[in-house]
Amino acid sequence: MPGEPPGIAGFRYRMGALAHGFPDFRFTTEDAVVEGDRIATRGVLTGTNTGPFMGLPPTGRPVRASYIDVIRCVDGKAAEHGVQLDVLGLMQQLGHAPA
Repeated sequence: MPGEPPGIAGFRYRMGALAHGFPDFRFTTEDAVVEGDRIATRGVLTGTNTGPFMGLPPTGRPVRASYIDVIRCVDGKAAEHGVQLDVLGLMQQLGHAPA
């Protein structure tokens, strides 16, 4: 997300931005794969845009966007995290991007 710092501060920033823009947001994991020191999940983010998000005003619209997470663990703790969220689809659903 724009302005996101690195590391755990970035994760907190991202979750805060989602909670502010979509107070009812929810992640639903549809698949998970564990191999070696990595965990991959595929799922869906849902919520209703009732607060500002990424500098844009709230629309009141519900959204459903797919995501993929990959987490690398060291000593039982997350050491790296990467996420691919369908931000274009999300913005289209909000009416902030052309279909």
